[in-house]
Amino acid sequence: MESTDSPFRPGDRVRCIAATAATHDGLELYGRLGTVHHVSAGVDDTGLVHWQVTVDWDGIVALALFRHPAAELALADEPQGPFNEAGPHSTAPIS
Repeated sequence: MESTDSPFRPGDRVRCIAATAATHDGLELYGRLGTVHHVSAGVDDTGLVHWQVTVDWDGIVALALFRHPAAELALADEPQGPFNEAGPHSTAPIS
């Protein structure tokens, strides 16, 4: 059974681990650090939980919050996000 525990909490420091230019009007956030502002979950028709994380990115205009699927983020001190092929909080390279 899939965990329903939030992968991030408000106040967590995170790093973007995905290219975002195509989904954020040309703004590339890959590698940038930020602070989690809000986390919400939704459940699809198959029962899978999909986390959306709102982040206040360092160096971006104040109060410009961006929503991301949890898979685009990793805790700032970890090299990967919590939902990659290698497993939760893996240190294996992203393929």
